Amino acid sequence: MKRSVIMIAFLALLVGLLSGVGVGHAGCNTAGSCESSDNQVTCGGGQDIGLGTVTASDKGAEACNDGSGAAPIQGRIGTEGPDCDCVYADGDADNDSHAQGWLRVDQNGLSCSIDGAPVSYNDGGGGSGADCAM
Repeated sequence: MKRSVIMIAFLALLVGLLSGVGVGHAGCNTAGSCESSDNQVTCGGGQDIGLGTVTASDKGAEACNDGSGAAPIQGRIGTEGPDCDCVYADGDADNDSHAQGWLRVDQNGLSCSIDGAPVSYNDGGGGSGADCAM
């Protein structure tokens, strides 16, 4: 059961990133992963599952690959609260250009990276709603 949940999380990350819905977050989050200002993801602790790492706590859950895992896409996907109360996907700069952005859904709705938008889903700005349509 646990392995299938983990695989679903990574598949969601891959589908989102490969469909052009990337992800981004400068700074660190409650799962312990961080992203530099130049869009490089570094995973925090967590359980190594080969494809990357998975972290879960009462503050949220995250699947992350910073290049040390076997997943072909680098980045992270997860939920975060109470600081964010959101779900997010965040792509790394080492991915193809269509998989370097970010997507976030929170109480304010959908937001995403668009050309010229901040690297981080926590920086504010970016597109919203229809701006995020494929």
